[in-house]
Amino acid sequence: LLQVNSARREIGANIRFSLLRTANTGLFVVYNSRFDTTGFDPHDGAMPSLLPIRRRTLDRALIVKFTYLFDL
Repeated sequence: LLQVNSARREIGANIRFSLLRTANTGLFVVYNSRFDTTGFDPHDGAMPSLLPIRRRTLDRALIVKFTYLFDL
């Protein structure tokens, strides 16, 4: 998932991998990242590929979760 917030001038990326064995049981790996794109204006008339994008990482996270449903 890629999200662009033009009001805050941020780009967010979310990648999720899941390996499910049964309902609500499995392995989940999630990577989240958020960037500040201050200084990049796609509406200034120049080609976006020629513009130097000053990108600053605001946060990033790697989350690994394993869930298992016990039947009592």
